[in-house]
Amino acid sequence: MSLIMNLFLKFFKKIKNEKGDVAIEYFVIAAVIIVGIVAVLYALRDQLILLIENITDILTLP
Repeated sequence: MSLIMNLFLKFFKKIKNEKGDVAIEYFVIAAVIIVGIVAVLYALRDQLILLIENITDILTLP
């Protein structure tokens, strides 16, 4: 998780140093990436739930 946070911090530092149109382009790119990630997670939600349940079952075995 810290890797993702580190990437976001680097991204926002870069945006802070940019001006005008370039910063807007970075925000648009970030928005497209975020929407894509959300769409993929939504499409795979059932499989992700099953995966998490299976991992939980394995970890709770006596």
